[in-house]
Amino acid sequence: MSGQTSILVSGRDNADAAPKKAVPPPDAARMIRTWRQRAGLTQEHLARALGVTFSTVSRWENGHVRPSSLAWKACRSQRNAEPCS
Repeated sequence: MSGQTSILVSGRDNADAAPKKAVPPPDAARMIRTWRQRAGLTQEHLARALGVTFSTVSRWENGHVRPSSLAWKACRSQRNAEPCS
C-alpha cells in the first residue's frame, strides 16, 4: 500500500457508511404537540408544511401512530427552521 492508512468501521470505509435512520422516540406525540403549540402552528399548518394531511398530524399527536423515519426527519427540519415563540 503506498503509505496510505484506511480506517475501517464494521468492515466498511467511513466514506461509505450509511447515514443513521431518524427514528422517532417513544414520546414523539408529546414532542410534536408541544413544539407545534410553542411555534403557534395549527395542526393544519404543520401538516401543510410537512406535506401530510391534518389527520396524520392529529394521529401522531394523539399517539395512535408514530411518524415514519422520513416524516420524523421532516418534523425535526421544520422545527429547526421555525422560530419558537
